[in-house]
Amino acid sequence: MLTRFFVRTVTFVSYGKNTLIARRENAIRFLRENMPTWTMSPFCDGSRNLRLSNIKALRSFKGEESVHVLLDYAGNNFEVFPLRIEAIRVLRHLNDTAAIDRLEQMLDRNVFGVNLFGSEIALTLISLKNKGRKKGGEDKLIAYIMLQKAFSDPKNADLYLEKIRHLGRGAAPALIKALRQNDLSLNMKIKLLDIFQSFNLLDDEVISSLRGALSHSCLFLKIDEVVPLEIQF
Repeated sequence: MLTRFFVRTVTFVSYGKNTLIARRENAIRFLRENMPTWTMSPFCDGSRNLRLSNIKALRSFKGEESVHVLLDYAGNNFEVFPLRIEAIRVLRHLNDTAAIDRLEQMLDRNVFGVNLFGSEIALTLISLKNKGRKKGGEDKLIAYIMLQKAFSDPKNADLYLEKIRHLGRGAAPALIKALRQNDLSLNMKIKLLDIFQSFNLLDDEVISSLRGALSHSCLFLKIDEVVPLEIQF
């Protein structure tokens, strides 16, 4: 009788494990086969909701395959942002440090400036770096998150911007990316430039990037008012 119970238990556990593996494989297969390309509109395609449900399903399945397919979706410029953001959030849940390098590349290449997508990447990178004890670039990531909060919550924008001021020069890359945004108000850009006044000894690379960000802006004419002497052109 004890032997029969043991056999049933092992069979049940084995069946459950195989079922989970099959669910993961089915989700990954579906996502691979339905990944949007330039020939397929992600807005009109009927599989959008199915793609979203399969992305969410991978929260339960850690492993290299899950991480790779989620990174592919997060980095796919033909996919809609809500699904790309969900892929980032699932990656944060899986907590696999193997995703760090590709996420950093994704953040740097985000041509849309400071937005929710980039903020979610920054949050995920902070979480993964804390787990892997991989230090470096935290100020830039925090600045990215604070900028997104400032842009989405104008009433409390000054509070978030003040937190960036205290981060120091490490926040410069995020500020420069924000300054390149065409949809950012002139008043907000002046506030961002004002933060640079509290940064000392900016290196040539930062100064060059700042010059490029302002080259087509009317702020170029106001540079003497808002930028410290070491950054003047």
